[in-house]
Amino acid sequence: MIFRSLLLLSLLFTGCSSTPEKSENETEREFQSLSFNLSKEPSSLDPAFALDPKSTFLIRMLSEGLTRLSPEGEPLLALAKSVKPSSDGYTYIFKLREATWSNGKPLVSDDFLYSWQRTLTSKGSLANPEELFILKNGQAVREETLPPEDLGVYAPDRSTLIVTLEHPADYFLEAVANPSFFPLPRRAVEENPLWAKEAKSYLSLGPFLIESWEHHEKIHLVKNPNYWDATSVLLKSITLLMVEDPELELNLFRSGELDWAGAPFRTLPTEALAKLKESGELQQHPLAATYLYIFNTESSPLNNQTMRHALNVAIDRDEIVDQVLSNGEQIAMGLLPPQMKEMPKAYYADHDINRARRLFRQALRETGMLRGELPVFVISTSHEPEDKKIAKAIASHWKEALNIKVKVVEEGKEELAKKIRDGNFMITPIKQVAIVRDKSDLLRRFGAENLAQNPSRWVNPEYTDMLSDARALPRRDAKLRLFDRSEDLLMEHMPSAPIFHPTTNYLKEPSLKNVVLTETLYLDFKWAYKEG
Repeated sequence: MIFRSLLLLSLLFTGCSSTPEKSENETEREFQSLSFNLSKEPSSLDPAFALDPKSTFLIRMLSEGLTRLSPEGEPLLALAKSVKPSSDGYTYIFKLREATWSNGKPLVSDDFLYSWQRTLTSKGSLANPEELFILKNGQAVREETLPPEDLGVYAPDRSTLIVTLEHPADYFLEAVANPSFFPLPRRAVEENPLWAKEAKSYLSLGPFLIESWEHHEKIHLVKNPNYWDATSVLLKSITLLMVEDPELELNLFRSGELDWAGAPFRTLPTEALAKLKESGELQQHPLAATYLYIFNTESSPLNNQTMRHALNVAIDRDEIVDQVLSNGEQIAMGLLPPQMKEMPKAYYADHDINRARRLFRQALRETGMLRGELPVFVISTSHEPEDKKIAKAIASHWKEALNIKVKVVEEGKEELAKKIRDGNFMITPIKQVAIVRDKSDLLRRFGAENLAQNPSRWVNPEYTDMLSDARALPRRDAKLRLFDRSEDLLMEHMPSAPIFHPTTNYLKEPSLKNVVLTETLYLDFKWAYKEG
């Protein structure tokens, strides 16, 4: 029995709602507006191609899934008016509520079936098709070993959706709140493949509509009067700016032109954080995330496990967290963040120089290399100030502890992403944020042959089999134990060096209430309003 899912379902069936209580000034609230900074143009507003958090946030404002997350991070029924799971946790039967697309067409169950098949079969899909591997035959459809018609989704009538999973998943009702699982109307999308490029053609059925879109400058959203839950939406409009300079963003917030600054789409100026924290203005929350240094395990000498361990224990994480960043981060002593662990476990000692040197000498013996024969260890990082400072610190740790040559190379985000995809790097930082609050979400990104999800290129059949076996277990306690063993195996092979678990740092207009921001960076203004 899947205990967590049944608990969530009990909340759903009892009508749990996060809508703010009505008050005497509700009418005034309905004329409120919000200003927010996206930092830059979203990559795409098509669920199949949405790559970055800005895009998924915007899609969430404009559309909706079967569920939506509450301010507490729990799934509430959204486009589904009811859900019935099977006793073994493999099948879910959803009944859809009446809802209308912005082109006037009604929502039908085929909209979900079509959208999910489209994401899995789109060759250029840049979203997270792996999220849909939870659906029966989802991975096989993606890999074209089965046709889309064999996907475990069935629409027997216009208002019923039957979903069969590849394995029981406690987090399924949370997962379908993400844009990868959002519906799309088949005919409208096929008639206009560029529907998501402009305001006038965008297809919405969520809390807001796009009124105007000045590319790379500003997007203006207005309340959707035909949204099925329009009475819960208290904001009249949202203005989304695209300001990349963090100093300018902070100044706009201080002048009252923005109601929010910082995470999740922009970092606050480092030099301002101490004063903001002292004044009590800074909002900080831990993330279900880990900042990692990925080793290219196909690159010599990083193809040697002992060498990877030597580099890992030479890093001074305390210095990075306390002096380089000082933003409330926690040092990472394993892959999984604290909120995903039942008991804390340290897989290595931090900045153990003597052990690092012993491991380094052992690695030289194992590879048959002399110190002078080693290549320069190249850290490929972005132009982001945080990434640059961390790279500089880690380079100094490795030079001091191991007496090796280290070079830091800064790349533009697109150039760096291409290098990672092509395997043309040695070492690079990646911040992995969980999409759902489940151990498997971060663990599954290693060991797979899909290099988009596994840039370390470390492939281990024992590891992938262990994850697969854990997913199939019906008992949650047995599942968690096997996930813990998976992390043990991952840390034994060390395809990456976990550095720290990040926090979100942001500023919020004090009167702004009922914003949803979860530890998975799920941001939602559906229920937001300004008090007073």
